[in-house]
Amino acid sequence: MNEIKKQDQPMLLTSLLAGVNHSVIGDIAEIKINNICYDSRKVSPGSLFVCLPGAMHDGHEFAPDAIKLGASALLVERRLDFSCPQIVVENTRKSLAQIAVNFFTHPYRDLTLMGVTGTNGKTTIVHMLKSIMGQVALSAMIGTIGVKIGEGDYFATGNTTPESLELQFQLRKMADQGVAYVAAEVSSQGLAKHRLDHSLVDAAIFTNLTWDHMDYHKTMEHYFACKTKLFQQIKPGGIAVINIDDPYGQKLTALAQGRLVTYSLQKSADCTAEIIERQATGTRINFRLGADSFEVVVPILFDYNVYNALAAAATAWGLGISPEVIRQGLEQLHQVPGRMEKVDFGQNYGIFIDFAHTPDALEKLLKGLKNLVQNRLIVVFGCVGNGDREKRPQMAAIAQEYGDVVIVTSTQPKYEDPDAIIDEIIKGFKTNNYTRIVLREQAVEKALSLARAGDIVILAGFGHQKYKLMKGKATPYSDFQAVAGYFLKAAEQETAGTETK
Repeated sequence: MNEIKKQDQPMLLTSLLAGVNHSVIGDIAEIKINNICYDSRKVSPGSLFVCLPGAMHDGHEFAPDAIKLGASALLVERRLDFSCPQIVVENTRKSLAQIAVNFFTHPYRDLTLMGVTGTNGKTTIVHMLKSIMGQVALSAMIGTIGVKIGEGDYFATGNTTPESLELQFQLRKMADQGVAYVAAEVSSQGLAKHRLDHSLVDAAIFTNLTWDHMDYHKTMEHYFACKTKLFQQIKPGGIAVINIDDPYGQKLTALAQGRLVTYSLQKSADCTAEIIERQATGTRINFRLGADSFEVVVPILFDYNVYNALAAAATAWGLGISPEVIRQGLEQLHQVPGRMEKVDFGQNYGIFIDFAHTPDALEKLLKGLKNLVQNRLIVVFGCVGNGDREKRPQMAAIAQEYGDVVIVTSTQPKYEDPDAIIDEIIKGFKTNNYTRIVLREQAVEKALSLARAGDIVILAGFGHQKYKLMKGKATPYSDFQAVAGYFLKAAEQETAGTETK
């Protein structure tokens, strides 16, 4: 993530607090702020230091460090015993969202902002929207893989939906660089933690709702309620784009603000699509957007991605983009990193990398691959640590149902014991015809060593990620590099064998 730069023109603290319910300790009338941060190490003179309570640490504990580095004021949830001026609020994270919008002068007003929410499909849809909107103007995206402006490189954000301060910084930077359209993934936790508060969207898009994040939400009702929040902050004249094939989407149609744009593959809706032909490298689809229709081969595989393409097309259509531009944008879609990403080293079997890390996503992925594979489907998967534990045995049952060879391994253990995670996963296996390999690199190597002509190896759950977090320590790793390393090693062994003859 790029460092958040100070404002060239400091802003009165009193102006930054517009819309924030607060009380004041000390005199803030003349204080000017040129920097906002919640990491005490980034404090400099003129900073407002925000004390955010976190899962591991409480930002209030670092207030002394912030003061030593020259913080002009503190945003706190309780009075601290320091002479530094303090703004006391009920919830610092919630208040930060309003302050960030004020600090970066309401960037959403200068952009066409599209927010995509739902359990699955968000990353693919924002890439599709960026491709479509990029046909007419400079476009950008924010999401799980990172931030990308135009044809530039991705850079990481840390969260699917960045903290409000980073999010508003990125939106302001985009607006100042001439970006016209921004597609952003909006996670349920991001909404629950106020990261998008006080930013109105031109389009809110709902994909689906299936079992995920129950460690955080506890119930599907709370999960849905968090998603619903996005549809209460649509700009006047904006649109709510909803998948009515999903039961929660049907409920959402009665709750959303804005002009309703429905999409479906199964029902009558404003926007529909029909699969004409499933090809090896793409899917020919006939889109019907209102009174308009067109055919295009989209470089995607599997029916669940047709939903994603339809969501993107319906959004663009609802915002007034012409069918021809939509067709071009979908046709020219680039490979989405870690989403059914094909890996080719000249082998006579298929290798795909995908981020599928929920039961629903894994089942749709494996079902699609089962229809595609000529011989055996070799599945490598695991489950994330410090997360929803109930889905672990569910995913084992799914992997075993569709996989001919199943290797269970670690994905992102985080602070959990990888072996303990796998112990919980294997409870879902009905038989013992699986292989357990804790280290993911070794699991990938084993899968590739077993593969023969006509097989498909699917590496599920890790996707685009470049680091693995084990016992709190991040080390470089990617499934792609693990595959590349396997073939490099094989080539070196073959060369060595040739030279000894």
